[in-house]
Amino acid sequence: MLVERKVKDSNISIVQFKDYFSVPLNELEEIFKEFQQKQIIQAYSFEENIWYLYNEKLKRRVLFHLDEIKYNKAKKNRDIFAYVDIINALKGYVLYKIQVHPIEIVSEDLRFLKKIIEETDYFALEKKKELVAKKLKKDTNYFKHTHTLIEFLEYFPINDNDEYLNLLYHQAEAYSKYREDHQGLNQREIGNFESVFKLGDALDDFWECCSKSEKEEFYPIKLWWEITTTIPLRVSELVLTPYDCLTKENGYYYLTVRRTKLKGNTAIVKHRVDEDYTLQKVRISEKLYRLIGDYRDLVDEYDWIPNFFSEGYQHVGRRKYLFSQRAYFKHLRFKGVTGKNSSIPEFFNVFNLNYLLKQFYKRVIVDLFKYQLVQKRDQDVDLLPYQLEYVNLMDTRHFAFINMVLNDLEPLIIKQISGHSSIKSSYHYYSHIDKFVKCATYNMAKKIARKKQAEKGSEYVIDVRKSNQWDLAFKKVFDPNYEEEWKQYREVEGGKCSSKQKGFEDCKKVDNVCEICEFYHPTETDTQKNIKALVLENQKNISTEVLALKELVKQYDKAQNFMEEYGLKINKIKTIATQNAQMLSRYFQ
Repeated sequence: MLVERKVKDSNISIVQFKDYFSVPLNELEEIFKEFQQKQIIQAYSFEENIWYLYNEKLKRRVLFHLDEIKYNKAKKNRDIFAYVDIINALKGYVLYKIQVHPIEIVSEDLRFLKKIIEETDYFALEKKKELVAKKLKKDTNYFKHTHTLIEFLEYFPINDNDEYLNLLYHQAEAYSKYREDHQGLNQREIGNFESVFKLGDALDDFWECCSKSEKEEFYPIKLWWEITTTIPLRVSELVLTPYDCLTKENGYYYLTVRRTKLKGNTAIVKHRVDEDYTLQKVRISEKLYRLIGDYRDLVDEYDWIPNFFSEGYQHVGRRKYLFSQRAYFKHLRFKGVTGKNSSIPEFFNVFNLNYLLKQFYKRVIVDLFKYQLVQKRDQDVDLLPYQLEYVNLMDTRHFAFINMVLNDLEPLIIKQISGHSSIKSSYHYYSHIDKFVKCATYNMAKKIARKKQAEKGSEYVIDVRKSNQWDLAFKKVFDPNYEEEWKQYREVEGGKCSSKQKGFEDCKKVDNVCEICEFYHPTETDTQKNIKALVLENQKNISTEVLALKELVKQYDKAQNFMEEYGLKINKIKTIATQNAQMLSRYFQ
């Protein structure tokens, strides 16, 4: 195994080939002591089978234990390495890897290795078939980790090493080719834009009507949404936003965020936030500036309460990061056992944010707003009006890239804000602008229509099933298959019905009032047909402009008057989109 180690008190790194049987055990013990002194590894000694890996953000428990009964059975049937050797080899692998990789990756690699070791009965030759049977599309996680297995077997050679390594080299090459063939972001990888907009609308509506307690509980979700839809932060970077993150200079508002240095193959992890991340100041709106300030005002008091987590937990003082672990803990319904000696880090982490998002989906999106939540699918499919595809924490980062493009930020600025190494890294996002604009246009049209309803004094109901006709109108305008589907539906007064009911069960649900039924398709008026034709023509123009914009960005270094051309194309796209939104809002009437 190739091992990279930094020369002490220098910026020089050396690469050496290591294998377990040629490295004295005391070398591993010395490396262990180094990490122990830095508190990156917390364990009494190298011989302990439970280590805690710590990096200021989280603490991971790693267990160096394998099924010893299965090992003893294997040892009876073949010549095999000593049990203590494979345990020490796993420890050595962790020690070497933790010098260059984050503890999250190292602990995941260890779990994977232990699983494969037991699955193959400690690398029995006849059990190689278990790995041969792995399929690229089905066993993606296995193929992602083939390099881990290769590294480990190069470090800890076994009797049938060549048999296993030949298979693994072949599988690693197959996975590399598979990734090349499927590289680039597609619609499925970036998430469903329609659902991203729906989630944003639901969050805005909830914020208007929720209680103070609910607002405090879900404030991190609101901040996640507002920050990461405008700044393309990784979630691991977002939760490290410093407490003192807001500044105002010359009438402009700024947010200081953290960006990882651990990108590419050259970065060496230090397991310290200040050394593994850099600070970046980004201009934000006054609205976001005040939202963040209000959050701090709401939860700051918890920093100074003794015994907050449990009796005897005396730590008080201003927290280091923006997000409050104490406010999160306060609203947990199941807090678990927290004793006097409990070690609870004062850090709100990615897992906490993900748990909050799941709670928001369950209690707000599903229970309150009556959406039907569907999982992200492999194929791009149309959602029903009351359906929302699960938007994960990273989907908003992709949303933010396109948002920045449509807010006139030039490619070089986008590269700097996003932390990309080159403009080419952001290039593929331009391919999705037309899809983004289509959903943004619809979202804008709904807001215009709602405003008109409010001006007329109409009652506004948040239940998404009531807005079915707006979603249906969007489908009528943009779905090329709708005309054929329309012909198959049953005739009813004023339109057609798409229900597949055998009796009248769907009719009974709406008291036979077709206009509020999700299956009702009113006949288009002449005015609506004209609007539809104009919107579709505009949409073609947007697609043409997006293609031209993409080609322009490709020639960023060579194009003359780049910024002028770039600005003109962005403004033209936005102008056409605004026209479409106005027309669609009239189509809804």
